Amino acid sequence: MINIPQNKGGFSARVGMWMTLADLGCIPGRTRTIALSHSGGTFVIASEPVELPPCDADLVYTIDERRFERRVRLVHGMTAAKRETAIVFLDDVAPF
Repeated sequence: MINIPQNKGGFSARVGMWMTLADLGCIPGRTRTIALSHSGGTFVIASEPVELPPCDADLVYTIDERRFERRVRLVHGMTAAKRETAIVFLDDVAPF
C-alpha cells in the first residue's frame, strides 16, 4: 500500500497520476506514459482511450512533488471502448 502523507492544513494542489510502460510486456523496446483520471484499489481509468494487451505497468503518483510508485498488472489490458480496467498490485501477491 502507498503511504500518502496527510496535509492537515488544507489540500494538495499539485497531484499527478499516470502509468509508465517500458519493456514490461506491452510495448517491448519503447516507453509509453498513459495519463490517468482516476485510480482505486482494484482499477484505473485512463484520461484518454487507449488499447493495450494485458501486461505490467508502473503506477505513478506525485503529490506536492513527492513521487510514489508501484508495479501493477493490467489484468485485462485496456480498450478504447472502456477506459476503466482492473489492476492487481504485484507486491501484494505471492512470488510463485
